[in-house]
Amino acid sequence: MSMKLKLPLTAADIKYKRCAVRALYKANPNFFPGEGTQFELRMDVDIIKTNVTKRSYRIGKGMHKWFEAHSELKPRSLIEFEKISPMVFYLRVCHIAGV
Repeated sequence: MSMKLKLPLTAADIKYKRCAVRALYKANPNFFPGEGTQFELRMDVDIIKTNVTKRSYRIGKGMHKWFEAHSELKPRSLIEFEKISPMVFYLRVCHIAGV
């Protein structure tokens, strides 16, 4: 069974095309692999090898293409990470019904 976690984006996430996952990491320390450990992130536009950076708790490496494909994203837009296996995740935008 997969595990899913939602995260609101910040203005800085949108500007710098990365996802600050500090809150997720602190609340669910075993969700992502350890800091600096490379994992596979599948998205609707690409599959990348990335990691959660040490100290800053961000996923940035390889994220530009995904952010460019989702120009609808604004601060507080919800995204969802799904843990498919210990080293494979899927990232999607959470669309609000009726919007």
